[in-house]
Amino acid sequence: MALTEEQRFDNKVRYLELLSELNFDMEKIIDFLERIDYFNGIFTSTGYGSYPGALCETALKLFDNMILLRDVYNIESVTREDIIKVALFRNFYKCALYEPFYKQQVNPNTGATEEVLTFKVTNNRPVYGNNSFASYMLAKHFVDFTDDQILALCHGGFNEQSASDIYLIYESNPLVSLTHMADVATCYLAPWSVEKKEEPKKEEKVEKKKEDKNE
Repeated sequence: MALTEEQRFDNKVRYLELLSELNFDMEKIIDFLERIDYFNGIFTSTGYGSYPGALCETALKLFDNMILLRDVYNIESVTREDIIKVALFRNFYKCALYEPFYKQQVNPNTGATEEVLTFKVTNNRPVYGNNSFASYMLAKHFVDFTDDQILALCHGGFNEQSASDIYLIYESNPLVSLTHMADVATCYLAPWSVEKKEEPKKEEKVEKKKEDKNE
């Protein structure tokens, strides 16, 4: 789902408003975000989030899902600051992962060959062993993180550990578990969701019955 310029701007404003809650000097990170065009960045090169602005949008959706799950399960040990730091920087490495390029593509409707903007993985991408750790290595230049926050940021790299180790991490750290569940909801459940249709008002139902009866 492509985002309009207005939607991308609104997401940018909200992202920066959440960052401002951390009470730190934002000059350096704002300069960095603008230089890399973060707010027009994609989340993936194909499939979900392969449109400009999806990277920031996904960070905000992750924040919303983490807040929702924390409140539903009443996880008091996880603070709003924890969620802001983890959600906004969870996939931060992707801001330096892709670069735009144009390719020739035939328009199926007109048959004409057109130049289409797309993205590819750049050779200048950050390399730190795994992508989750790369997010932390980039973000730590701007924001301070606690050990629990670092674990939550890097939990995507746990697939190299044994299942018992992963279980212990999830069991002992609610922020990591919360991040994992919100990640799944954001990236895998949300794309399948459909807009909920409003139930017709009682008067409308009565009118509909009358119309059906008259017919």
